[in-house]
Amino acid sequence: SNDDLLEAIQSGDWKTFAKIYNGPKYKKNKYDEKLKSAYDDYAEQQNEIDRKIKAAKEFWDSEYKKLLDNESKLFYQK
Repeated sequence: SNDDLLEAIQSGDWKTFAKIYNGPKYKKNKYDEKLKSAYDDYAEQQNEIDRKIKAAKEFWDSEYKKLLDNESKLFYQK
């Protein structure tokens, strides 16, 4: 059923998902392994994107703070 498919995919149970979705030949065609591999690749790419976003935010926050500090110094020098 759709609920079983949803539960399987949400829990990462690729064997159950492939068995329900693809039928008995899922094992011969290694659909469960292919799903897991595709998910792992996606998750790895997403983790890399998240790391880059975090690094960019940290850099921006640091540069913005420097800019504010410099503007503050310029303002008070006048």
